[in-house]
Amino acid sequence: MAKRITQETFDAVVKENIEEFGMEGQEAVDDVIKQFESQGVNLANIVTTLYLQKESGDNTSHRILESINKIAKIVDGGDYIDEELTESIKIFREECDIDLAHRVLAAANNAFPVLFSLCERFVDDESSLKEVLEALLCLCNGQPDLITLEAIIFMINHLENDSTDVTYLMIKITGVTSIMHEMNRQRYVANGLIEKLLSVLKKENVDCKIVKEACKSLKTLTLDDDIRAPFGKAHEHAKLMVELGAIEAMLDTLKNPLYQDEITLIEVCSMLSKLAVRNEFCQQIVNLGGLKFVLKILAEHLECQEIVKQVFAVLKAIAGNDDVKIAIVNSGGTGYILNAMSKHIKQSQVCALGCGAIGAIVLRNPNHCKVVMDSDGPTVILKAMTLHPNSKAVQTNACMAIRNLIARTKQYCEPILQIGAEELIQQASKQCPDEAKAALRDLGCKVQLIERWKGEKNGVVN
Repeated sequence: MAKRITQETFDAVVKENIEEFGMEGQEAVDDVIKQFESQGVNLANIVTTLYLQKESGDNTSHRILESINKIAKIVDGGDYIDEELTESIKIFREECDIDLAHRVLAAANNAFPVLFSLCERFVDDESSLKEVLEALLCLCNGQPDLITLEAIIFMINHLENDSTDVTYLMIKITGVTSIMHEMNRQRYVANGLIEKLLSVLKKENVDCKIVKEACKSLKTLTLDDDIRAPFGKAHEHAKLMVELGAIEAMLDTLKNPLYQDEITLIEVCSMLSKLAVRNEFCQQIVNLGGLKFVLKILAEHLECQEIVKQVFAVLKAIAGNDDVKIAIVNSGGTGYILNAMSKHIKQSQVCALGCGAIGAIVLRNPNHCKVVMDSDGPTVILKAMTLHPNSKAVQTNACMAIRNLIARTKQYCEPILQIGAEELIQQASKQCPDEAKAALRDLGCKVQLIERWKGEKNGVVN
């Protein structure tokens, strides 16, 4: 485990180099960095830029700490001029934007409670509140632990604001503080964030940037990325969203001519794919016209890789429902997918998602396998494997797509083998052994299957 030191220790050694050994500022910093790194100290969260030496001879201070002290005096009720506050907040944001170490240093010196106190103070002052929220957003980037329950409730209660900028910043803060933090996500949901965000989305003529950020924030609530939490509630949150009308909200947004720019479509499609977590939800998306809309978007934005990826994600998600698979094929979905894959065959993420969608559509359905075979689907899949030999996602999804194509239609084994499938799958076995062996087994190829446990030696212990 790497050793760690405090910011005060680092600064003290730099100061010692300057005062005791007569080093120049940057020379002293470089010497300290080299010294601590040689001792195995992790300096990732340490500000290693040269601190400021006050003329009065008082304690040294970093620029970000000076800005916090000035803002704190305002919070404590001191007299101030608007321009002074604006300048202090500007400096604070600039310093926070440098790297995580600066944000960690600010957080360690009570930056969050200081800034949140200003939020409460300026709740009716749009201009000042916007400045403070921008600073708070910079501070919380990568530090979701900072936000308190009180601040969470504040953000939710004031999210529906007359100011577009204030609403946008508050939504962005909810998203940033939900990433890799399961407790925050559950607190947001418990205090009504989903209802608030859907209410914002359902309003008429909402600004595009708010729509995009609301979708991003909702999506963070469906993540399961906090290794500290043994069990997350991603599924429960997605289920609650659907019950509160999220599918209708997403599809209404896709229909709205105001939100046809590519960035907005990407975020809405991405969010829609996160809602297809149950069989009936997949069917609901189709019943409400979602399949028709996403295929239309795919056809109209075939050149945009990001849109293609998100539409593939939606199709793969809703194809978990057997009736929806039929609807996708009847709508020409397999043709759209293979055409888009061919168009972006050099893009590994597109190929991985495309293979995943094809694999889901043909699973347990021989008729769909015939449609894909007639469309020369195996050629496209194997070409993706050839072009992306080092992409585990491509190799894994391609092997599963091939396996699903021939699992119940053995008449397709020979045509697929004739175009070089066996060699490519053998090569893929280094990255995805289980999926590759499944494909080779069902293709009738020689494959070495290892019996990992035979029930020998130690018996089962109750």
